[in-house]
Amino acid sequence: MGSRALLTGRLRQALQSLPRMPAGLNTKRRREAFIFQLVESVRRVEYVRRLPRLSHSALRNNPRSTHFDPLKGAARFVAAANREEAFWLVFLAAHTGKNRYDGWRLAAQVYGAGGRIWTWKRVASDFPAFERAWAGMLSAGGLARFGNHRKYESHREVARAVRSYSAWVLSSGSHKRLFRSFVAAGGSDAAQAFRAAFSGMSVVDRMGRTGRFDYLTWVGELGLAPIEPGTIFMAGATGPRRGVAELFGVELTRSNSAQFEERVCALGTALGVGQRELEDALCNWQKSPTAPKAFRG
Repeated sequence: MGSRALLTGRLRQALQSLPRMPAGLNTKRRREAFIFQLVESVRRVEYVRRLPRLSHSALRNNPRSTHFDPLKGAARFVAAANREEAFWLVFLAAHTGKNRYDGWRLAAQVYGAGGRIWTWKRVASDFPAFERAWAGMLSAGGLARFGNHRKYESHREVARAVRSYSAWVLSSGSHKRLFRSFVAAGGSDAAQAFRAAFSGMSVVDRMGRTGRFDYLTWVGELGLAPIEPGTIFMAGATGPRRGVAELFGVELTRSNSAQFEERVCALGTALGVGQRELEDALCNWQKSPTAPKAFRG
């Protein structure tokens, strides 16, 4: 998309060219705050998409290192043709989240529970051993905090989530086979494949709408599977849903939610912005709709 200034200018022009300005963008301050969040979101997505093309230190895969980063580690595994491990690290990133203060430390604590590195192969073949290791971590205390998207999660539910996730994947034999089935169900259409995966992942405990959306968008952005959201999946959303209500100046109900979800899709097309970027931008914009404010973690 180019530099921040160029992207800001392009989005500003595209917004002004809309045949009808959304009611929530009726002032310059509101439009500039919205554009700011769109730029922030686009750049975040671009950052993740670039990761597989970059070189990453082995420390990114090491849970004992302060440099541990599950997304960069996943990109490193993609480059090493170990996609099963990459999928697993993306799940850990989505389930724990990146905390504003603790960073990815909780993901590292799960991956390195009990002093072992819980690779996908090890967890999939011996979940009871992982469960015991995590129980030891709970007893010891000192666990890092969940990220903002996961702020209502509990450390006591981590093993339950891992067990459910591994059962979901192993029901197809591997991540590769599982996502191949979603792509087939979507007729090789990235948005339909994403929808199939989003629906299929509903069986994973502790991964509600936001957790699934984050996990699956990262899967697509890292090139692990040809999937991409075709909508913001407003059902079950909180921040993005409030953002849509703020954007269009309406009260959302069961009867009109689908209509406004379609309007968000149309807006994304008009602005040349993906639904992942819009979902993230709407979530952050509704927190500060009249003033640009960066949100981290």
